[in-house]
Amino acid sequence: MKYSFNYIITIHNKEHLINDVLAGIKNCASQDSKIYPVLDGCTDNSEQIIDEFSLNNPELEIIKIYENDVHELRAINAALKKNSYNGKPQLNIILQDDVVLNDKFLENHLEKLFSNFVDVLGVVSLRHGGDLSSFLLKKESSIFPIRNYIETVFGHGVSGNIKDLEEGCFVFRDVAIKSPICISSQLINKIGFPDEVYQPWDDIAYCYKALQNGCRNGVLSANFISEKEWGTMRNKKQQQKHDDIVIKNLKTFRKLNAATLDDFFTKRRIDKNIYRIWDAPKISKPRYFIYAKSIISQTLYKTKLIFKK
Repeated sequence: MKYSFNYIITIHNKEHLINDVLAGIKNCASQDSKIYPVLDGCTDNSEQIIDEFSLNNPELEIIKIYENDVHELRAINAALKKNSYNGKPQLNIILQDDVVLNDKFLENHLEKLFSNFVDVLGVVSLRHGGDLSSFLLKKESSIFPIRNYIETVFGHGVSGNIKDLEEGCFVFRDVAIKSPICISSQLINKIGFPDEVYQPWDDIAYCYKALQNGCRNGVLSANFISEKEWGTMRNKKQQQKHDDIVIKNLKTFRKLNAATLDDFFTKRRIDKNIYRIWDAPKISKPRYFIYAKSIISQTLYKTKLIFKK
């Protein structure tokens, strides 16, 4: 099956990375692909850099979207809703502004995956995922009640005991965790857009909705670069506020899905197979990568931006 591709980037003040993020997408994008940078309350030079990149790459269809410093899910939905999902099937590749795609055959690889599992595939993560734990049913549950974590060799580790997934391989898991993730137009037509009532607990809620509608989520190991240091860390006060909201959303999730949760854990099917989607060399040094742009070149790039002002 042939798909058209939409690349959705949520951007919040990462001017030192955004040119590389766009270059990574350019390396993957086919002729009819669309790129949606969502400028989410940016106060740096991100938009200027996007404009320059667009001017220098007129063959790319880059459609800017503006949001006023909203939660990431609202920024994602703003881009998802720009498209009509009638006609040719589409795949939406959703990534944050600290992810550089590094697989020039990514579209071909995703087409192979979705064609193999066209009737069942829900949300697909390129980073990591896991299975829902029955602790979800208990009031004292962790805010992320997930077990059997697996991460692609291109991630940077969510726990010490995590299982690595070699490049080119796919596994089913209950929850596919962003970013990057891929959502098909077929899934959107079937279950709608991610529900903003759950932000920032939307990964679990949307994947559960997919499971309840006969779909299965999973993790695909495709090449990208995203150093841990690139992410923005919350301070203690922000983290506490975030966790309080997540706990509230967990309670909402339990309340709205009370009728199906017990049945889900009784009847769900666990697939432990690893599916090879394409042949790829084994990576001897998983997770941690040295990015090509050195500290010196990044400093020079930032200096150039300062003198442009």
